[in-house]
Amino acid sequence: MRRAASVGATLVAVVLFAACGEAEGEAFPLPTQEAVPMPAAELTAIVSGVLEVDLERGCTWLDTERGRYEVVWPHGTTAKRDPFVLRFADGSEARPSDFVSGGGGWLSRAPAVSIPCYDGGAVATFNHYSPIEVEPAE
Repeated sequence: MRRAASVGATLVAVVLFAACGEAEGEAFPLPTQEAVPMPAAELTAIVSGVLEVDLERGCTWLDTERGRYEVVWPHGTTAKRDPFVLRFADGSEARPSDFVSGGGGWLSRAPAVSIPCYDGGAVATFNHYSPIEVEPAE
C-alpha cells in the first residue's frame, strides 16, 4: 500500500509538471509549486529579477542582484513557447527581459522535481498566494 501511494504521488507530480504551460500555442513546460513540496516555513523575501528564457533547453531564470536563478513558478502559472509568454493564474503575463517581482524566497537546493538547466545552486520561488508584478521591458 505504501509503495502504491508513493508511485501514485510520483505519477501525480509528473503529470502536473507535464501539464504545465498550457497557454495558447505550443506549451512550454514549467516547474511549478503544484508539483513541488514547499518548505513548512513561509518564505517572506521579495523575489525580483529580469526574466530570461532558453527555448531550446526549456529553461527559465531570474537574473537578480544576487545572481541568476532557476525558478519554481507559483501554482497556475503556464507558458507558451513561440513567442514565449509566461501567464500567471491572475491572467497577468511576462515576457523575456520583463522585470518580475513578488513574495517568495530561495530554496538552498532544488525540490524533488525536474528543473531544466539546474546547476546545483539555490532556486528562486514565488509564494502561490502572493501577487506577482511585471514591469515590461522597454
